[in-house]
Amino acid sequence: MEPHIGVWLGWILGIGAVCLGAIKLRWPASPLHRWGGRLAVIPGLLLLFGMIARLSRYQVPLRSLSRVHVLVGVLVFMLFVAKFMARRNMLVSPKRLMSIGYALTVLFPLTAFGMILPYMQCAHTWRPLTPAEVVERPDQMAFNRDCVSCHDKETAVEGLGRRKIPRWIEIVEPMAWAGACGREDTRGALAALLATAAVPPSMLSASAVSPDIAGDAIDRYCIGCHDRQRTTGEKPKPQEIWERIILRMQKYTVGRADVASISDAAVADVLDAVSAVGLIAIPSQK
Repeated sequence: MEPHIGVWLGWILGIGAVCLGAIKLRWPASPLHRWGGRLAVIPGLLLLFGMIARLSRYQVPLRSLSRVHVLVGVLVFMLFVAKFMARRNMLVSPKRLMSIGYALTVLFPLTAFGMILPYMQCAHTWRPLTPAEVVERPDQMAFNRDCVSCHDKETAVEGLGRRKIPRWIEIVEPMAWAGACGREDTRGALAALLATAAVPPSMLSASAVSPDIAGDAIDRYCIGCHDRQRTTGEKPKPQEIWERIILRMQKYTVGRADVASISDAAVADVLDAVSAVGLIAIPSQK
């Protein structure tokens, strides 16, 4: 789900919850409250599934505020189910309807605005990126941290060569606002993304691999199955062990459509990338 779509759905759900609470307080038996609650299920489920989809792809530790946001969101969903069951006298007593309803009146806006307010604050203070900025000083580490945390590499670079740079900026800036990313990190990440289109194929198999190229190989072939921080945080191993590991991983990727297949030529690329980030142990001198 695009960040701005989530923000609009959150606004609708948060304001709708406040209105439903006011209607219930003023007219307890109003059918408007009943039908409004049924309609609120739609944006609520969309936001829930969007959150689950994002969390399933997230590959870096969540910020403290994000953890609170997720926990409150889960609590709201559980209370919503409890209210549904109480309405039908299933497991939860109908006497709990009022208390659950008012709890939702408070927690629904709290959950929704937990994303909206930081988003709006970041957007309000944001100085727009320019095309000239995002074609210089690429920052591969920022790309790995801010982009690949939510997207796999294939998804992140989809559209290279088809979208113009102003369009890339329009896409990336709302994502930065949603993730509360810094402007310079966002600029460097986008520059790294755009720079991947200009990397000659011959450089990918060169013996001297730069950190940017190493990041590309690891992002492309490893993080589809593994957490990037865990992968690059491994203890150094002898080259022979890494060769066996990469060849074993190659077998796991054969015929799969959800991850990049490690071809015979790519084995050397991955090994060079592992070496470039310092994961190959230097033989001890006796």
